[in-house]
Amino acid sequence: MTRMAERVLERFGRIDILVASAGILRNGSGPKTAMELTLDDWHAIIRTNLRGTFLSNRAVLPSMLHRKSGDIVNISSTSGLRGFAYDAAYCASKFGILGLSEALAEEVRRSGIRVQSICPGPAATAMWEQNLPVPPPEQTMPVERVVDLLMYILTLPRDTLLHNPVIVPLRSHRRPAFRAPGPGVAVGRGEEPVA
Repeated sequence: MTRMAERVLERFGRIDILVASAGILRNGSGPKTAMELTLDDWHAIIRTNLRGTFLSNRAVLPSMLHRKSGDIVNISSTSGLRGFAYDAAYCASKFGILGLSEALAEEVRRSGIRVQSICPGPAATAMWEQNLPVPPPEQTMPVERVVDLLMYILTLPRDTLLHNPVIVPLRSHRRPAFRAPGPGVAVGRGEEPVA
């Protein structure tokens, strides 16, 4: 990841935005209970989804910190808000991305860098096609819906964050359990978290 960031800097001179979106669902297999998961399955999913996000974030931060500007958007999932049976490793990795993003956002927010996550439900991507069972088309959304949300949050005023927005197909069975934000969640223009 560091080499990737170096190549971008060599070619363009700066890094304005990172979208960390790589992910695997089940390591190419069908659904498995947590007891059926092999350590190889677990490590492959955590390595790709959570470790990959961490490494890519860390690779671009020196340039962003130097410039005191930048946006990082980490793609989590509705599976990062609610656990789903047969996808324990995937859910753990996506919950981890939310925690990583929130911690990193607190570390760098005074440096002019925004770190955010988005939580899409099932989108019609190759990830779903490589894992069985494939959800019916009416339970997925075109990937362009996720891109639209991504573009929206990137164009918000610099002093504004949209906290873990969720986007799901209307008929999705992978909806998070919605609940009101608890104490410590700040909404709006740079307020300090409330206790």
